[in-house]
Amino acid sequence: MQIQSLMLAQQKAATTTACVSITEDQQTDCEKHLHQRLIEMNEKIQYHQNQFNEKKNNLIGFTSNIE
Repeated sequence: MQIQSLMLAQQKAATTTACVSITEDQQTDCEKHLHQRLIEMNEKIQYHQNQFNEKKNNLIGFTSNIE
């Protein structure tokens, strides 16, 4: 919803036909922006998952040495 609000604020509609055309363009722009954000979020999730796994593996090795 925020993306659509942003896109609407950036564009002006002069006529009804232009409005329909702009709406389709806005939809495409919104989808592209959303897709890019999803890619970025997935990369961050993967990074943090790798960090977690590395720390977990280090702790598993550490606790076995204590036992």
